[in-house]
Amino acid sequence: MRIVFFFSMIIIMLLPRTLSAQSDYTFNSLYRSFEEGKSFYVLKQSTIHAAPFSTAAILGEVSTGTVIRVEERMDEIFKVKGFKTNWYRVVFENKGQLEEGYLWGGNIAINAFQAKDNATILFLYGVDHVGLVNRGNYEEESIQLGLYVLENKRVRDQVVFEAMGTLYTKTQGKSFGNKGLETIQEIIEIAFSDGYCGGVAATVTLFWDGEKLHYVNLLSSGFSTENFANRFYIYPQEHSEKEQTILLRKELGTFDANKRPVYTEQVDTRYIWTDNGLQIIP
Repeated sequence: MRIVFFFSMIIIMLLPRTLSAQSDYTFNSLYRSFEEGKSFYVLKQSTIHAAPFSTAAILGEVSTGTVIRVEERMDEIFKVKGFKTNWYRVVFENKGQLEEGYLWGGNIAINAFQAKDNATILFLYGVDHVGLVNRGNYEEESIQLGLYVLENKRVRDQVVFEAMGTLYTKTQGKSFGNKGLETIQEIIEIAFSDGYCGGVAATVTLFWDGEKLHYVNLLSSGFSTENFANRFYIYPQEHSEKEQTILLRKELGTFDANKRPVYTEQVDTRYIWTDNGLQIIP
C-alpha cells in the first residue's frame, strides 16, 4: 500500500493544475487586488477616466510600462474579456504634470522584473483575458496571462499563456540571462506556488531572443511530508555535456529521518533549442 500511495502522490503532484476563473468575487485575490500607496506598471495601453466608469470623461492615456501609483481601490467593478475586477483611483503623469484619475484594475501589471544582462529590458505580466480552454472531455474558463517585453520603454513583443493554480496561488517572475544558450538573450521563468504540501508548484519557461518571446514549456513539481517530484531544466553553463545541450531532469524520491532527500529516480532528457522550439536529441 505504501508503494501505491507513493506513486499516486507523484502522479497527482506532477499533474499541471491551471488557474480557473471563479464565479465569486474575492478581494484578496492576487489578480484582483493592488495595494494602496504603492506603484505599479500599466499592463496594456489604457485610458484614465474622471470617474470609475468606462463612459466617464477621458483625462489621458497611459501606455504599457507607464508607472502609476494606486491611491484607492474603488467599489465599482467592470468586466472586460471575461475578467471582472475593480477600478482604482491612481496618480499618473499627464503632459509632465501629476494628475489623479481612475484606471480599471485589469490594465495593471501584477508583476515586473528586469532582464539580468540588459538594464534597458523590462518584462511585465498580468491578466490578458479569461477564456474557455479545451480539456479534452470538457471545457472550462481559465485565466490567461500576458507577458510583455519592453526595451527602452517600448513594447517589443508579447505572448499569452495559461496561469496555474488558484486565484490565491502566488506568482513570481525572474530573468536569468542566457545561461550559455548562444541564440537566446534571456531565460525567463514565471513560477506559481501555493507554498504548502500538495499545493501547486509549477514553472512556465520562456525565452527572449532579442526579437521574439518564445513559450517553451510548463514544468510541475510537488512534495509531501514523505515524497518529492521535481522537473527542471539544466542549461549549458550548468553542466559539462555537449555544447548547447539543454537537460530536462526528472527527480523522484523520499526524505530520510533527517529530512534529507533520498533519490529513487533521476532521469535526464536531452534537447537542443532551434527556431522551431526544443528538439529532442536521440
